[in-house]
Amino acid sequence: MKRITSILVLAALATLVALAPVSGHLVPAVHASSGCTVANLNGTYAFSFNGFANVGKVGHVKTVPTDDVGVATFDGAGNVSASYTDSTNGHISKGNQDVGTYTVNSDCTGSIIDTTTGGRWDVAILGNGVELYLIGTNKGITQTGLIKKL
Repeated sequence: MKRITSILVLAALATLVALAPVSGHLVPAVHASSGCTVANLNGTYAFSFNGFANVGKVGHVKTVPTDDVGVATFDGAGNVSASYTDSTNGHISKGNQDVGTYTVNSDCTGSIIDTTTGGRWDVAILGNGVELYLIGTNKGITQTGLIKKL
């Protein structure tokens, strides 16, 4: 049985080696996006963030779940506004209105700063600004999310 398995593995490898010159690549090349600017984020986006936050006073801090869902508008020039609902440890807060700024690097990474709350996130931009992945960068909060253009 070991001999048959070894022969099958060798045959599969030989086939891959033989086909490589024909296809040009065993695996298609993947290249990072480049050339992004603040203009890539322009228009209205839906978002959802979730994670955990530390709440309470010194000596009585506890970690609780936190979730947000809403709509953000990016102006293509580095300014953003958002309207959202927040749930922190089951306490619901509707109708939140925040403003902030954002930056975009040429490698399609960037950051968002909520100047209303002080919240900060690092982002990765996909599809020329159609979608963003984000992670919170504030101490005491662990939060990730997704932002999609409407």
